[in-house]
Amino acid sequence: MKLAILVCVSVVFYLTMVEAEATDESPIVCTREYKPVCGDDGITYSNECMLRWESNAKEVVVNVKHEGKCESS
Repeated sequence: MKLAILVCVSVVFYLTMVEAEATDESPIVCTREYKPVCGDDGITYSNECMLRWESNAKEVVVNVKHEGKCESS
């Protein structure tokens, strides 16, 4: 009986640690350097780091389409 309780507690502890590792993300810290990039969403970002930050904040994938400002349509 003691062994069964120990195994259950160990499994719960392991699953809790695995979940914590999966959700632990380092914060993105960007400089204020102005080096514009165009995202594939058509938005101009002040630099590639800000594109990554916005992508992460919005929980969508945005890639760099090209360096420089996006052309307005």
